[in-house]
Amino acid sequence: GSYAFELGNVDAIVLSGWAFENSAWMREKVLSELEKINWFGFKFNKGQNDSLWRGNLWVISDKESKVTAVINPADEELTIAEAVGKYCKNKVL
Repeated sequence: GSYAFELGNVDAIVLSGWAFENSAWMREKVLSELEKINWFGFKFNKGQNDSLWRGNLWVISDKESKVTAVINPADEELTIAEAVGKYCKNKVL
């Protein structure tokens, strides 16, 4: 919030992680509050949010929104495995 305010503009809101990927309720709770305060011209699309999400980048903001909101799937397991692999490669066991 305050970082966005300092920038003076926001191009996108990216939601990721289990709670945002799997809970339309959670996304709506957060994003509808941004719409209520007219946060940088953000407009929420409840229909898109409630649609079945299949794990790809998914836009859930309204077409008229000045800020695009997307769900971006996280892959924490892969990130951890890659970090461990790099560590093990450089470490003599």
